[in-house]
Amino acid sequence: MHEFCGYLSMIQGDYGAAREHLLKVLEVGVPNKKDLPEHIMRVARLSEVKLGDLDTALEYYERFATEVVGHRNIYFAAQKAAQLREKLK
Repeated sequence: MHEFCGYLSMIQGDYGAAREHLLKVLEVGVPNKKDLPEHIMRVARLSEVKLGDLDTALEYYERFATEVVGHRNIYFAAQKAAQLREKLK
């Protein structure tokens, strides 16, 4: 349910609500494990780009870079995490 509400909120432009729903999905467990990387990256991107919450963005880029194995965006997540660490110093 939270997954659907998250996507619906994004479509409506309510990025804060979208992130909260996606965080809830991550908290209770992603129903389909192959969707985990997408959910983590979406929280990171919403936090950074749409909400300006760099601390949360950093947390989820780092989570992506360390928890996700063999995904094409690992390098991107690691680079974004490094950039945000520098920016937040």
